[in-house]
Amino acid sequence: MRIVRFLIDIVVGSLAGVMALPLAWLTLQWAWKTSTGQPVDDGALVIGLLVGILFLCWRRPNLMLHTWLHETAHALMCVLLWVRVGAMSASAGQGGEIRHAPVGPIRTTAILIAPYVLPLLAGPVLAVRYFCDPSWLRLGLTGLCGFVLIIHLSDLWLNVRLNAFGRDADIPRVGHVLSVVLIVASLLLLAAAAVVVLHSQQPPAWWRGLFAP
Repeated sequence: MRIVRFLIDIVVGSLAGVMALPLAWLTLQWAWKTSTGQPVDDGALVIGLLVGILFLCWRRPNLMLHTWLHETAHALMCVLLWVRVGAMSASAGQGGEIRHAPVGPIRTTAILIAPYVLPLLAGPVLAVRYFCDPSWLRLGLTGLCGFVLIIHLSDLWLNVRLNAFGRDADIPRVGHVLSVVLIVASLLLLAAAAVVVLHSQQPPAWWRGLFAP
């Protein structure tokens, strides 16, 4: 049975890699080519990145917060896939759990991999920065983008380290090959989003049009 699961993981992971990784890489290339020059507020971005690195060197991850974010990502994916959530629990150092209605293998895989691909912290900050007008607030948000991107990578590494092995761990249930493909694709897409957002000088025209007199 274990050999069969391993072979399925290789086949499915390879197919997903052939489809998802080139698309994610092309998206990053497009974002880079269409965003020329240095990032706007690059000084604030560098400061945010450095503060994030120093924060990780100064303080160990808060396991309670980390577990809560992990389980929240599972729950959010359930909501996005219209799967009823029964209960969610989180603890410091003892892991967490989310109970949801029974679903098929595709939605189960999406729910299991959610904490490793959803940027729960970086995504909202990048979105607010993208829609913010040039101001001191946007300058601060640029620095915050650098900080949360570092925290995202740290949390991802912690997630992988804690859940890479074990019968009930997320990654073995998804499949190691498929998990790597999905995680790498999500990082490429997050990098593309960060490039677009941090090079934007103004909110998109359609957004400004909503508030035009």
